[in-house]
Amino acid sequence: MYKTKLLIALFLIGIFSVTAVYSCHINFKPKKLNIEPDTPTSITVFVELEHRRCQIPIEDTIIKSNNIEIMKQGSWERLSRNKYKIDLMLILKGEKGELIVFRECDKKGISEGIMKVTAK
Repeated sequence: MYKTKLLIALFLIGIFSVTAVYSCHINFKPKKLNIEPDTPTSITVFVELEHRRCQIPIEDTIIKSNNIEIMKQGSWERLSRNKYKIDLMLILKGEKGELIVFRECDKKGISEGIMKVTAK
């Protein structure tokens, strides 16, 4: 009986510690890219805020890239109360690259989304 309770408690602690790591949910559409190098490609980044009254403006979201040139960056568009999107036009410079989007929350730390881009 004691072992069962201990296992349940450890399981619950594990679930809550994993879910509390990210303050915002960052996703990409499409989720992965396999494109021709030096060919313009458009993607959409979605950010869903964790807190209803987030004190960090969506414009403070940082977008960086490795081996990718961001040719055009739209402006953030509000989709719902806590969900935003931005459209990007990018070019892969080489065989593979990464698009990194992150936000820093005072309450829960850094949220990060990474999209891997590979050449066809």
